[in-house]
Amino acid sequence: MQCPHCSAPIAPAARFCPNCGALLVAPATPGSAAASAGPGPTTVQSPQTLASRAFATPPSRRRRRGRRWLLGCLGSLLLLLLLLLGAWFLLIRPTLNRLAKEQLNAALDSAVQQIDPARAAQLPGGPVRINETVLNNLLTLAHAPASPVQDAHFAVTPTAITLDFTLYGTANSISAVPEASAGQLRISDLHTQGPIGWILSDEDLASLVNQHLATAQQRLQHPVLAVVLENHAVDLLLGPPSSANGRSASRPLGGDSGG
Repeated sequence: MQCPHCSAPIAPAARFCPNCGALLVAPATPGSAAASAGPGPTTVQSPQTLASRAFATPPSRRRRRGRRWLLGCLGSLLLLLLLLLGAWFLLIRPTLNRLAKEQLNAALDSAVQQIDPARAAQLPGGPVRINETVLNNLLTLAHAPASPVQDAHFAVTPTAITLDFTLYGTANSISAVPEASAGQLRISDLHTQGPIGWILSDEDLASLVNQHLATAQQRLQHPVLAVVLENHAVDLLLGPPSSANGRSASRPLGGDSGG
């Protein structure tokens, strides 16, 4: 008897070919329908066929594996998102918040230092107009060329004062309403637009600006009784100076009397 697969001689009762290892179908038992029909050809299955049958996966199992893979990917993405959010709120945002406050403190300190106490003391009580040009000149003097804040510009309207600027190349704006409260100049209704709002909250900015306004008013040496906004100008009503050596006529702060 020979192996149908490789023609090697095999024993009649052998189930595997000793040469190629092919499986030989065992002969049918006596009394079966196949035995009564007489001996038939021996069916041989190649190793490749056996391997393909052994590793064949039912469609339902393939679908379950596909769903598990998809759920695993979604779970990994959700975990990555949670890690990024945690890093933003616990590490990245606090660091950027601190750096932004340092930059703003430096810029506002420099702007406040531009107010000359000796000259401010000569201002009498009464109305004083601060033009938009004066505000932008103070901003220019306080600006550091290496600062990430660029193209800063004040705009004054009857409803608010707006500061437009770019931060690392992105457009931002801060708007607020100045007001007089118990002789102190303060800002309220502060709102931010742009990426600066991701780093500094409106409350952070309002607190920071009001601290420097208090310092500026100490150098101004006058209480502020009222604030009126107009197009391109802010009108302040100043109380009597702390040192009574001013004259009765009002004088524009910064030497600019234009509207």
